[in-house]
Amino acid sequence: MAQIKPDRGRGEARSPVGDVRSVSLCVIGSLLALCLAGCEGVPGCHIVTTATGEHHLRCPDGSEAPLGGEVRVVVEPPGAHCPRGGVAIETGVDLDHDGVLTGAEVQDTQYVCNGGGGGLSGVVVGSFTITKADDAVLLAEATRILGSLTIETPDLTAVALPLLGRVDGDLVIVRSPKLASFELPLLAEVDGGVQVSDDAALVTLSGLRGLTKIGGSLSVTGDPKLASLAGLEALASVGTAVDIRDDAALTSLDGLTALVEVAALYVRACPSLVRIDALGALQHAGSIDVVDDPALVSLAGLGAVKALPGGLRVESCAALVDLTGLAALATCGDLRIAKNAALSSVNGLAALTSTGDLAINENPQLASLQGLQGVTAAGGVFLDQDPKLVTLAGLSGISMLTADLSITANAGLVSLSALAPVTSARALFVTGNPSLTTLGLTGLTAVENQISITDNAALRQCLCDALAAQVVTNPPTTFSGNAGAGTCP
Repeated sequence: MAQIKPDRGRGEARSPVGDVRSVSLCVIGSLLALCLAGCEGVPGCHIVTTATGEHHLRCPDGSEAPLGGEVRVVVEPPGAHCPRGGVAIETGVDLDHDGVLTGAEVQDTQYVCNGGGGGLSGVVVGSFTITKADDAVLLAEATRILGSLTIETPDLTAVALPLLGRVDGDLVIVRSPKLASFELPLLAEVDGGVQVSDDAALVTLSGLRGLTKIGGSLSVTGDPKLASLAGLEALASVGTAVDIRDDAALTSLDGLTALVEVAALYVRACPSLVRIDALGALQHAGSIDVVDDPALVSLAGLGAVKALPGGLRVESCAALVDLTGLAALATCGDLRIAKNAALSSVNGLAALTSTGDLAINENPQLASLQGLQGVTAAGGVFLDQDPKLVTLAGLSGISMLTADLSITANAGLVSLSALAPVTSARALFVTGNPSLTTLGLTGLTAVENQISITDNAALRQCLCDALAAQVVTNPPTTFSGNAGAGTCP
């Protein structure tokens, strides 16, 4: 049976975990563990209350040990009492009747230790790191780890834990330069996060083929030989973020075909990534960042996402020509489209009606904003260094801004008249647009902070003066570097 080691009279304080009069024995953190199926391979040891009110530890082989008094169960780290860790069962009398055993109230401590044979089996308590072959052998028969598992090995080329079904903490596979593969075929759930990072030889995630749920984040970063995410086909839920980053050979996100919901999705700095269409099942996301993926040709795969309250960022994707793939997106937090060398239009956002701040910056080929004609509400509008934009047609549905309207350094822009319906903004900045001849902001009557119109070489000063006169809130104004000559109607 499980190793049960008495230690009479130990009195050091322990963190309380509550009354456990008739619960399974294993505990981790503040949760009483559910079934220590791993005390030397003997499942089902339980604390029970006898007819006389005494607490006993009872195991399936019929063995039983009296505990007595109040009971508290806490994790016992590896050490003198339990070489491989386990749990400490403390009993005593609650002298101050506060419901918690503390200090001298603890009269008896017994230990249930993880197996004392050649390896650990069943449910094991504690966090483990595999650095060498013996470490993997130790955990070969473990079915659940009440803690975290780290694989960080300088020499192993493969690691297999064929029976492991759950990790209650994090799964971390990092800095293992020779590790080409790992096998965790029965692993279905990780309560914490999963990190696979900086593994120079890793070519596959097929060892995670049974994984369906991650409570924390999924991070696959800095794995230069990983060409896809194949092996994650069963993964439907990630509690926080999915971060795919700095994977030099990654050409697709194949493997994420079952992913339905994620708090945040980051796809960044993957120079060989061509497509993300494996994300077709994704319906709910807090935010999405697609950044510095120079080979990506399409956003196809995001077509089922209807809302991104945390925002969308598409930046430094040199091969992207439009935003096709976002057909269902109706509401978005801040929307940033920036530094996309080939982007010629924002087509693909036909369903979009509202955004936070709309920032479209440094897209040298962008000639039209017509794909934004459905937007009626925005925080602010920031257009900067889009040299081929001639007009702002596509923004005419916006009538009010709660943040700034900033139009700067757009070499080809001649008019702002598409924004004529806008009635209010926090501040107005129109700066460094050398071809601008017309403001056309005829509906603007309320500006909270300031109006700054500067260094627009073709814009007549009298147009600036006329705009200042129509704004009834009388904010401070700065007009300089504009054309001084000309007569206004």
